[in-house]
Amino acid sequence: MTLGLVGDVGGTNGRFALVDLDGVRSTHTWATAKLPTLSSIAAHFGFVEQRPGFACIAVAAPVSGPSVTLTNANVHLDVGTLGIPRARLANDLEAAAAGVLDVPQALRDDVVQGERDPSRPALVVGLGTGLGVAVRLPDGQIVSGEGGHGAFAPNQPTTMELALQLSDRLGRPAEWEDVLCGRGFGRLVAWTRGQRELAVSRDVGALEQLARSTTAEPSSPAHELFAGAIADFIRGMAFTVCAGEIFLCGGVSGHLRHLFRLPTFESRLRVHGPVSHVLAGVPVTVITDDQLALRGCIRLSRRWYPTAS
Repeated sequence: MTLGLVGDVGGTNGRFALVDLDGVRSTHTWATAKLPTLSSIAAHFGFVEQRPGFACIAVAAPVSGPSVTLTNANVHLDVGTLGIPRARLANDLEAAAAGVLDVPQALRDDVVQGERDPSRPALVVGLGTGLGVAVRLPDGQIVSGEGGHGAFAPNQPTTMELALQLSDRLGRPAEWEDVLCGRGFGRLVAWTRGQRELAVSRDVGALEQLARSTTAEPSSPAHELFAGAIADFIRGMAFTVCAGEIFLCGGVSGHLRHLFRLPTFESRLRVHGPVSHVLAGVPVTVITDDQLALRGCIRLSRRWYPTAS
C-alpha cells in the first residue's frame, strides 16, 4: 500500500500524519509558529530517501495552486518542495467537509435535533483561529468559501456598537471572523465587561487568553452574544445554499459547544421569517474530532489519485 503524507495547518497548530488510503497510521503536531519545512516533516515520518506516494495538506487559507501563505499566520507552504507529482493543497474547510463522512459517532455531538435531508447541501462551518465555510453538495463535490470575511452584520444594540468601534479601529468594515473565532470570543468577553479598549484592539494574545479563561463558564453575557451571533451567521450561510444539515468544527466549536445548546442559539437559528420553513428541521452537529481534516485529506486523495495503491 502506498504511504502518503497529510496535514492540517491552521493559525495555531499544524497536525500531520503518515497515512495510506485506508486511514491514519501515526500523527504529530507542531505549533504553527514553529512549523518545520514540509521536507523536514516528511523526514520525521520516515520519508528520507523514499518520498511519499502522495500528499494532501489542508491549510487555513484560500487555495489556488501548490503554494500558499496562511491567512492568520505568517507561514508559507509549498507542496512542490516535496518533489512528488501527486501533491496538492486543500482549503481546510474543504478537507473538513470531506472528512465529516468518516467521523465516528462518538465524536459527533448533536446540539440541535432534526432530520438531515441528503438531497440538499451540507454546510460545514469551522470556528478556530479563524472562521471558515464549505459546502458539500449531494453529489459529493465540495465548494469551500471565505464567508467568514463577509461584513459583520449584527442585529443587537450591543454588537452594533462593537462593530462600529471595531471598524473604526481596524480601518475597514468589521468582518464575521473578527468576532466569531478564538480572539473574537475574547472581544465579546472584554466588551461585556466594559474593557472597550481591549475589545477593539489588535492584541490577539490578550484576547485569546481572555477567551480561554472564560470558556468553561456556564453562561455569561458574552456567551449569549456569541451564541446569537454564530446562529445569525450560520442561518445566513444555510439559507444561501438551502442546507439540509449543518456541521460545526474547529477548536472553538469544541470548547464552546455548550453554547450551542443555549436557547439563544436555536431560537436565532430558527427565527421566524418568510422562508424560515427551509431550516425548520435542519440538524446541527458539532464535530469534536481533531483528525477531521486529516480524514478529509485521505478522502480527497482517494478521489484525486484513484490509481495510488
